[in-house]
Amino acid sequence: MRGLMLGLATLVVITAAPAWAAEWKTVRDAEAHVTIDMPGAYKTEPQTNKTELGAIPGVNYSVTTGSAYYVLSASNFGNELGSTPAAEILEPFVDGAIEGMSATKTSTRKITVSGAEGRDVTYTLQVEGVAVSGRMRVLYRNGWVYAAQALTFGQDDNTTGDRFLGSLRLLD
Repeated sequence: MRGLMLGLATLVVITAAPAWAAEWKTVRDAEAHVTIDMPGAYKTEPQTNKTELGAIPGVNYSVTTGSAYYVLSASNFGNELGSTPAAEILEPFVDGAIEGMSATKTSTRKITVSGAEGRDVTYTLQVEGVAVSGRMRVLYRNGWVYAAQALTFGQDDNTTGDRFLGSLRLLD
């Protein structure tokens, strides 16, 4: 399971074409059962994640502002994870994401969003000599793994990241 989550987590990358945030846009993905507000025009990229369970379909929504990067990744494992408890999926995913980014985890707390168990994680890393602070919310429900991340380059009050992450909701 750890290898699976590490592989999937490393697909959440820290690169995107610059896009200056003008106004908030709402992502509403009925297939993935998720909605989130993005701080500007976002880019949508279908993903096929190669894991030990085979090819897992998913989608990434991302936007880059002047000093920050925001991404929501949703991956559909369908019945592949069976009745695995959420904690056994979330913990390896978070650890794999942190390891895949060569980041240092600074805090983790359990959360519940739209009735789904999740983790809220803060971390730091260096990208080309620049200090990056990040916060990630990872949720699991009905075969879907969701990872929303807000990364800030240099100094930032992270108000935008708080709004982005706070808007994450799962749909019925």
